[in-house]
Amino acid sequence: MNDFQLLANELSSLRNEEEGRRFIQENHKEEQFQYFFQFLKYKSEEKGVPLAKIVANSRINRNYVYNITSGIKKMPGRDKIIALCIAAEMDFAELNEALMLGGKQTINPHDPRDVWIVICINNKISDVLKVNLFLEEKGCAPINI
Repeated sequence: MNDFQLLANELSSLRNEEEGRRFIQENHKEEQFQYFFQFLKYKSEEKGVPLAKIVANSRINRNYVYNITSGIKKMPGRDKIIALCIAAEMDFAELNEALMLGGKQTINPHDPRDVWIVICINNKISDVLKVNLFLEEKGCAPINI
């Protein structure tokens, strides 16, 4: 069960004002993001990963990445989000949050391709080319960049 599902389960059991205040206090996030591009910019700054490195490691066309990060392209495809998260050195939870913000399906533990992608993320592989070679080795479709 992911963090969102755990929070949703906890939220469904709240019965009074005291429990509501406690829940809000424990789960309030300083940064609230409406779009994926806001989250990407915040995480890349937080991790100290320059945009030029994200462009290089994501293997996505530079102009397309700049259109995403400037907010012109607010809803990139799932594979583009995954590639940018890998290049921005995000972890599993951050990737799932990015996918949710992008309106895309989160990581599916029943999809072998998603599992292999997470293994790459957990091993801190931040170059999408290396991830794609690994996916092809496992007989899975590469990340479409």
